[in-house]
Amino acid sequence: MLVPEWSLEVARRAGRVMGEGPAAVWRQGVVVAANDAAVEEGVRVGQKRRSAEAACPMLTLAESDPGAEAAAFEPLVSALEQVIPRVEVDQPGVAFLSAAGALRYYGGAEATAARVAHAARGAGFVTARVGVARGPFAARAAAVRAPAPDGVLVVDPAAERDFLRALPVSSLDNATGDTGDLTGALHRLGVHTLGQLTGLPRAAVVARFGAAGRRAHRLASGEDRPPAPRVPHDDLAVEVIVDDPLVDLETVAFVGRSLAAQLFSRLSAQGLSAFSVEISSGSRVRTWRALDPLDERAVADRVRWQVAAWTEAGLFPDGLTQLRLSPLDVAAGGRQLSLLADTAAADEAARAYARIQAALGPDSVRRAVLQGGRGPADRHRWVRHGEPDPGPPADRPLDAPWPGRLPAPAPALVLPSPVPVTVAAGAGGHPQRLGGDEILEHAGPWRTREAWWDAHRRRDLEWWQVITPRDGRLLSHSSRGWELHAIYD
Repeated sequence: MLVPEWSLEVARRAGRVMGEGPAAVWRQGVVVAANDAAVEEGVRVGQKRRSAEAACPMLTLAESDPGAEAAAFEPLVSALEQVIPRVEVDQPGVAFLSAAGALRYYGGAEATAARVAHAARGAGFVTARVGVARGPFAARAAAVRAPAPDGVLVVDPAAERDFLRALPVSSLDNATGDTGDLTGALHRLGVHTLGQLTGLPRAAVVARFGAAGRRAHRLASGEDRPPAPRVPHDDLAVEVIVDDPLVDLETVAFVGRSLAAQLFSRLSAQGLSAFSVEISSGSRVRTWRALDPLDERAVADRVRWQVAAWTEAGLFPDGLTQLRLSPLDVAAGGRQLSLLADTAAADEAARAYARIQAALGPDSVRRAVLQGGRGPADRHRWVRHGEPDPGPPADRPLDAPWPGRLPAPAPALVLPSPVPVTVAAGAGGHPQRLGGDEILEHAGPWRTREAWWDAHRRRDLEWWQVITPRDGRLLSHSSRGWELHAIYD
C-alpha cells in the first residue's frame, strides 16, 4: 500500500504548502517528495535542497514532519488491519501486508487487492495505490505504477522477474539507503535498468559500491525479505511500566530512546540485527519494518512517531502506563562496514549517553550541530542526544556565503557567553596587552555589522585574533568595550 507523495500531502493539509505551483518537501537537506509541477522544472527526490532551489527558483519548500505524517497515516493503517491483520509500516505513507492467507480467504490476488483499495478509500485515502507481488520491493514498484482509476496492479509471480528487469535503476532510490548517489553513478556507467544491473557480477558491484551495491543487486534479482506474521522474541523484548501515566510526548520520546538503547544492547550482545520491531502499549500494537537493519535512532524515531499517532487519535487520553519494544525479524550481522568503521565504540558511547539521560534527564547530553553564521558562537546550536537534527533555522542556512565571517582556523573552545576583558590598545586602536600579558601578534580587525534595523538583534563590532605567550584568543571590540569570545590551541 502506497500513498503517493504522502509528505507533501501532509504539508498541504497543514497549510505549509499552498496553491498548485511547484512544491517539494525536504528532510535533512534532501528532497523527499515533489509534485508534478516541481518534477517538470527539474526537481527530483534525493536531490539536495539547494540544487532543487537552483533548478526551480519558484519552488515552495516545506520541511518534513515525520510525527505529523505518522499520525495522519494511522487511520489508513487501522483500516487495513480490518482487511488483513498485522500491517507492517515501512514509513509514513508506505505499508506492507502479508497476503498469503488473505489470498485464499478473499479468492485471489485481484479480489484481495480490491478489498484493500476499497478499505483505503473508505478511510478517506482516495489516492492510495495497491501493488501485489512476492516481495516488498516489487510490491512497492507495482504500487507506484498502479493505473488509475482503480489504483491496483497485480504482478504475476511467473512474470515478476521480467517486471523487475524492466524497472529503471531510479526505482532503487528508496530501497538502498544511498538515495541518488548510487543510481546517479549507475547512469553514468551506462546502467539504466535493473536488468542491466543484474547482468553484472554481484562481486564486482559490491566491490564498486559496497553495501548499497549489494542491496541493489539483491533487490534487482528478486531477493527480498517478505513481510510475514512473526512471533516476537520475548527474550529480547524490553518494556517499561510506570505508576504515573506518561502524558507529555517529549517524556514518552525520551522513554522510547532509553528502551531503544536497551533493545540494541541485548541485540548487540548476541550479534543480531532487527529488520522489524513491534511497538505496543496495552492493547495497541504496531509493527514497523525496514529493508535494512534498524539502528537505535531509527527505532527511537518510530516509537516517537507511533506514540504521536496514537495520541492524535485520542487512544490514550489519560496517558501511557506501559511501553514495550519487541524485535520480530532478527538475523545475524547487518550492513557491510568500511574497513576502519568502529561501530562497537560508537554503540557503547550511545548506550552510555542513554544511561546518563536516564539518570539526569533528556537535556543532560547535548551535541553541537553546525549552522550558518559569522561569529564562532553563531555557527553552532545544541540538540538533545538521540533526537534528529532539525536542520538549520531559516535565517541561518549552512550553505549561504556569509560574507564577513571569521576566517579559519576555528577556535578550539567557544565560551558560552562573552567575558569582558581589559585590553591596552596602541596607536590606531591595535591591541597591545591583554590583562597582564603582552600580545605578541594580532590579526584583524574584521567588522561585523548585523541587523542594524532591529534594536534587539543589532550588532556592530570588530573581531581581533591575538596571540599571547599562553595561547591564542578571539576578542571583539564594540561600544561595550573589549570581550573574550573564544580560545585557540
